[in-house]
Amino acid sequence: MTQGRSLDELVANLKKAIQLHLEGEEPGVFGLTRSPRIALTYEEHLSGDDEA
Repeated sequence: MTQGRSLDELVANLKKAIQLHLEGEEPGVFGLTRSPRIALTYEEHLSGDDEA
């Protein structure tokens, strides 16, 4: 799990977390390609406040 203050930061942090997790591993063992795709959900409050 990771987080970021912006979508760009979130994606960068997510990529780094996955790279660290798979470091030294063969992606094919996990059913992954050498360059897997990442799908994520991002929510942001449009009103400008952080309350739901």
